[in-house]
Formats: sequence, C-alpha cells, structure tokens
Amino acid sequence: MSDSDIVTMAKGWLRWATNSKDSEILMIVNSCLNQLYIAGIVENDIGKPIIQGIVRMYVLAMLGPMEGRELWMKAYEAYKIALALSSDYNGTNSVESEED
Repeated sequence: MSDSDIVTMAKGWLRWATNSKDSEILMIVNSCLNQLYIAGIVENDIGKPIIQGIVRMYVLAMLGPMEGRELWMKAYEAYKIALALSSDYNGTNSVESEED
C-alpha cells in the first residue's frame, strides 16, 4: 500500500478533506506501526484488516475528536496487547516451530 493510499484511508477514518496534515497523518501511522513492532507484533502489514483496525484506533486517539481520544487510546492499548500475545502476529507461529 502506498503512502498516499495510507493517508487517504486515515483521512477517511477522520472524515477530513484537507491536505494540510498529510505528512502528520503519515508520521502517526508509521509511528503506530513501529510501536506495534516494538511490542512484538512483527506481522504488521497495513494491508491486513486487523492491522488497519488497530492503526485506526491509534489515529483516532491522536487526531480524532477530543472527547473520544482517551477511549480510543485505551482500546488501542488493549488491542495491541492482545495482538502481541497472538502467535499469528508475534512471529512464533512460523514454519520452523510447526516442524519441531
């Protein structure tokens, strides 16, 4: 997925039409993907719907309406923990481990 596709998708979540914050949106999405990787979620392809869902939560927590940001951040943190514990996303469900 290209950077412009990612920004367009995030602006849809935010219901924004302006182009003035495109670089900030992309920076926030990349920050989220890096945080997921650091948390142990190595399967963090933005093309997967489950990863798009968690990135959406993070974007809304950072740039969404003020009254909902705290709730979105709590949802993001809970979802991040769940994905980090899932062998489908933390890299422990590899072919090597299945052969053992």
